[in-house]
Amino acid sequence: MPSHPLAPLVDLPGVAQAVDEVRSACTELRWHPGLRRGWQVARAEAGVRCAWGGLVMDGVSVPLTLVRARAAGIASDAGTAAESVTTDRQDDPVDSAVRGAVRVQAAVAGDWGRPGAPSRRVPLGQLLARLHTAAVADEGSARLRTDSRPGDLRGLGPAVAGAELAARIAALAALDAAPVRAESAGPGRAGDTVPGLVVAAVLLGELLTLRPFASSNAVVARAVFRRRLTADGLDAVGVVVPEAEWSAAPLVHLSAAAGYATGAPEAVAAWVRHCADAVLAGAREGARVAAGARGAAG
Repeated sequence: MPSHPLAPLVDLPGVAQAVDEVRSACTELRWHPGLRRGWQVARAEAGVRCAWGGLVMDGVSVPLTLVRARAAGIASDAGTAAESVTTDRQDDPVDSAVRGAVRVQAAVAGDWGRPGAPSRRVPLGQLLARLHTAAVADEGSARLRTDSRPGDLRGLGPAVAGAELAARIAALAALDAAPVRAESAGPGRAGDTVPGLVVAAVLLGELLTLRPFASSNAVVARAVFRRRLTADGLDAVGVVVPEAEWSAAPLVHLSAAAGYATGAPEAVAAWVRHCADAVLAGAREGARVAAGARGAAG
């Protein structure tokens, strides 16, 4: 009997193969020549592209160059993300969304440090609060919903609230803290650990289903997914851009998430494969980012 609650998911149709394909693609990306000296440039640019792709998914259409400019401005701010939110134009919802998306990516990348160094294991509840604060520029907003009507992602069915929501988030935090198999262990699995991709996919699916906050749930959930990929060593440098795939077909992504929310095994398997496809496409986008970083490094 497997001791890790997610271990049975690896036996669902196509999941083990997807895990192996993702591991291979991310390992190849890790050793891209452009990341030897240009990993910092590549990581920053990958964050910009994740932010831009996420904005597209959320219905905010802006040029990539604008997102890059906002990212450069926030990065040059001497304070923390919470201190830099005063630069938001509260009368411009598009500008606020762009700055929020950029701050979320900066908050995620801030925990990573150098490639190969241990990632900080911030408790999930604390991480969610930090990311939501970055997204909406309001430190007082990072509270779980007490009503049953989230302000976004309404196409995913009913949402729990109050004590039930708090209990579900606590259970998800315990799942997030459970051991995963080190990516260096290679193919296969043991009953007490699962591949990091599977955990990341479940975290994303659950956060989209639960929609813990009154707004900005999607950007927070995607950031948790990306951070988990790096924390578990899959995307060791932090240059995979999953949004490159999802932003090309946002309705497909939403439909897959709605399927996951039903809990049907075939839908959960499809969701994990959907996430794996995004990481594969994101690794290809990461390779293009790394090639650009290599050119910038000379």
